[in-house]
Amino acid sequence: MHYRDIDPEQRAKILKLAGAAVLTLGAVGWIVWVSIPKEYKAPSLPKEDVTEAVLQSAALRAVVAMNVAKKPLTSITEIAAGPDGKPDIKDGWGSDLVISMGAIARSQNLTLSIIAPGPDKKPSTPDDITLTGVIEYIPNYKEYSLQSSETKRGE
Repeated sequence: MHYRDIDPEQRAKILKLAGAAVLTLGAVGWIVWVSIPKEYKAPSLPKEDVTEAVLQSAALRAVVAMNVAKKPLTSITEIAAGPDGKPDIKDGWGSDLVISMGAIARSQNLTLSIIAPGPDKKPSTPDDITLTGVIEYIPNYKEYSLQSSETKRGE
């Protein structure tokens, strides 16, 4: 059966129904398309949680950089690059981290402190998030190792 063999009135009805079906499917598709990005938006973590993870990563990468340089670090920019090839040195609010290291008396070990300035973007204020730790020097391997660390959130 060929489309020319169909009665012209029936052909007109079929075309109207087909047009309505195409418009309906288009409208439903548009509604689904518009709603998907809102339904499947990636969840975001609180900035405090992101900052704690950045601090922990920075501490480990600081030890890696110390093992390469064979000396304590003086600036946060000296830490080893992250997985993306960049040194991730900003907290959840976009402020640069601050690193400090100090010698422990009568040992080759060091204290480590990495501070994220927090929401006010000013270091040494009550809202800072701070990671403190101990870096041990292992003479047999001539390497540094992060022995312990603790993260404290500000107020």
